[in-house]
Amino acid sequence: MSLPVPHRLRALALGALSIPLALGAAACSSDKVADKAADRIAEKIAESASGEGVDVSIDSESGEFSFETDDGSTSFSLGGGKLPEGWPEEIPVPDDFEVKSALATETDGDAGFNAAGTVPGDAGKVFEELAARFVADGWTEQHKSTGNYGDTTTFSASYDNGTWQVMIGTTQSADGEDLISYTVFPSSNG
Repeated sequence: MSLPVPHRLRALALGALSIPLALGAAACSSDKVADKAADRIAEKIAESASGEGVDVSIDSESGEFSFETDDGSTSFSLGGGKLPEGWPEEIPVPDDFEVKSALATETDGDAGFNAAGTVPGDAGKVFEELAARFVADGWTEQHKSTGNYGDTTTFSASYDNGTWQVMIGTTQSADGEDLISYTVFPSSNG
């Protein structure tokens, strides 16, 4: 039985709320045996918070967390340094993009992804280079904007290629911490 959307969202929210508690329990251990025990305890905490029919997996060494239901699956990693599994190859990514967090989700056969990380140099320049790559690769630009908020400048755009829709955003701050994020979901134009 497929849950209605509000119930699926509630299940995802409960699962997401259990992540800090579960990862905290896993992080409190100091050796391999303790790590495995902490992982099992954290998984049970996350499963009980998420509800019945949820398979939870936590790997404290890699920082990966995943759960699976009858409706789909979600995996999340912090500091893994790599794009989420299944990331569409046709999406341009800067060569020096250092992934800090990654999310992959699949519900009723539809995949979605999020990746966030840092880029060295000028985030505005990186953003313009990415925008040019999307257009050169045949993506349709749906919007593109720049905003200034105090010492922070943000750049955002969205692109569609008929298979995927991608929203990118970069943040350039005065302290030199330049961030970039991607949100990827199936195109409604396909």
